[in-house]
Amino acid sequence: MAGAARSIVEDDHGMMTIDMQVQFLAPGKGRLAGEGRVARGGGSLIFCEGEIRDAAGVIVAKGTGVFRPRRAPGARK
Repeated sequence: MAGAARSIVEDDHGMMTIDMQVQFLAPGKGRLAGEGRVARGGGSLIFCEGEIRDAAGVIVAKGTGVFRPRRAPGARK
Protein backbone atom coordinates (compact mmCIF):
# COMPACT_ATOMS: atom_id res chain seq x y z
CA MET A 1 0.00 0.00 0.00
CA ALA A 2 2.85 2.40 0.73
CA GLY A 3 4.14 1.74 -2.78
CA ALA A 4 0.76 2.76 -4.17
CA ALA A 5 0.85 5.90 -2.02
CA ARG A 6 4.36 6.75 -3.27
CA SER A 7 3.15 6.47 -6.86
CA ILE A 8 1.17 9.73 -6.54
CA VAL A 9 3.86 11.95 -4.96
CA GLU A 10 7.19 13.32 -6.14
CA ASP A 11 10.19 10.96 -6.25
CA ASP A 12 11.98 12.66 -3.34
CA HIS A 13 9.21 11.71 -0.87
CA GLY A 14 8.98 8.67 1.37
CA MET A 15 5.94 7.50 3.32
CA MET A 16 5.15 7.45 7.00
CA THR A 17 2.49 4.95 8.08
CA ILE A 18 -0.14 6.76 10.17
CA ASP A 19 -2.57 3.82 10.53
CA MET A 20 -2.88 0.29 9.15
CA GLN A 21 -5.57 -2.35 9.64
CA VAL A 22 -5.22 -5.90 8.31
CA GLN A 23 -7.81 -8.66 8.19
CA PHE A 24 -6.50 -12.21 7.76
CA LEU A 25 -9.27 -14.15 6.04
CA ALA A 26 -7.78 -17.53 5.10
CA PRO A 27 -4.47 -19.39 5.09
CA GLY A 28 -2.37 -18.62 2.04
CA LYS A 29 -1.40 -21.53 -0.20
CA GLY A 30 1.23 -21.46 -2.91
CA ARG A 31 2.54 -18.21 -4.30
CA LEU A 32 0.95 -15.09 -2.82
CA ALA A 33 0.41 -11.87 -4.78
CA GLY A 34 -0.44 -8.47 -3.35
CA GLU A 35 -2.05 -5.41 -4.89
CA GLY A 36 -2.27 -1.98 -3.30
CA ARG A 37 -4.22 0.99 -4.59
CA VAL A 38 -4.92 4.57 -3.60
CA ALA A 39 -8.52 5.02 -2.45
CA ARG A 40 -8.12 8.77 -1.97
CA GLY A 41 -5.11 11.04 -2.14
CA GLY A 42 -5.02 14.38 -0.40
CA GLY A 43 -2.47 17.06 0.30
CA SER A 44 -1.23 15.64 3.58
CA LEU A 45 -2.74 12.14 3.89
CA ILE A 46 -3.15 9.31 1.40
CA PHE A 47 -5.73 6.57 2.03
CA CYS A 48 -4.98 3.15 0.53
CA GLU A 49 -6.40 -0.35 0.41
CA GLY A 50 -4.88 -3.66 -0.56
CA GLU A 51 -5.46 -7.37 -1.01
CA ILE A 52 -3.33 -10.50 -0.87
CA ARG A 53 -4.45 -13.45 -3.03
CA ASP A 54 -3.15 -17.01 -3.10
CA ALA A 55 -2.26 -19.07 -6.17
CA ALA A 56 -5.94 -19.97 -6.72
CA GLY A 57 -7.00 -16.30 -6.64
CA VAL A 58 -8.63 -16.53 -3.20
CA ILE A 59 -8.30 -13.37 -1.06
CA VAL A 60 -6.37 -14.42 2.05
CA ALA A 61 -5.89 -10.95 3.56
CA LYS A 62 -7.02 -7.40 2.96
CA GLY A 63 -6.20 -4.14 4.59
CA THR A 64 -6.41 -0.39 4.68
CA GLY A 65 -3.73 2.14 5.45
CA VAL A 66 -3.28 5.87 5.91
CA PHE A 67 0.08 7.32 4.85
CA ARG A 68 1.72 10.72 5.08
CA PRO A 69 4.24 11.80 2.45
CA ARG A 70 7.53 13.00 3.88
CA ARG A 71 10.38 14.58 1.97
CA ALA A 72 13.56 12.51 2.25
CA PRO A 73 16.32 14.09 4.41
CA GLY A 74 18.67 16.12 2.26
CA ALA A 75 16.25 16.31 -0.68
CA ARG A 76 16.03 19.63 -2.50
CA LYS A 77 12.96 21.72 -1.84
